[in-house]
Amino acid sequence: MGFGGRRHMELRDPAPWPARHCSAWYSDGTYMYVIGGDPQSGCLTDVWRSANGTDWILMEDTIPGYSQRNNPNYAHANDDLYLFGGEQCGGVGSNEVWRSPDGSTWTQLPDAPWSGRGMQVNSCVDDLGRIWMLGGSNEGDRRSFNEVWRTSDGMTWDLVNPSHHGQAGTGIPLLGSTRNSG
Repeated sequence: MGFGGRRHMELRDPAPWPARHCSAWYSDGTYMYVIGGDPQSGCLTDVWRSANGTDWILMEDTIPGYSQRNNPNYAHANDDLYLFGGEQCGGVGSNEVWRSPDGSTWTQLPDAPWSGRGMQVNSCVDDLGRIWMLGGSNEGDRRSFNEVWRTSDGMTWDLVNPSHHGQAGTGIPLLGSTRNSG
């Protein structure tokens, strides 16, 4: 028996996408997505999709205009996929925001008002479809953030809780009514 009393199947064939970490990994409820990746893999900007974890389709080899980066934040909200922030391969934080309805067509939205940052698993989506970004950090300059931001559309960001000097961290989503976006 597997975790939670469910049976799990081990898939032994490797996925067709290059090995990576520090990528965006999430699901829209129908498909799983793997997007971009770390500098060890050449800072990828590709998009892969699968309905079953075995059969993967390359949706986009390179997202046009999307600079190579690792540690992007990501969310699925209001039937769209979002990529935001991350660290460009030189270690510089980004505040870019991108949206896609399908993983293949991407639109760059206006830059967010927060300082550029990366680090995964510091975003979540609440029951109203709002994306929350909690903290984050940059490996390049070893800076951490602890403010809380939210958006309903990826374009208008509200600062919910400002940074408190000396209390910065990587931010962990602990909001009672939220679900992890990944």
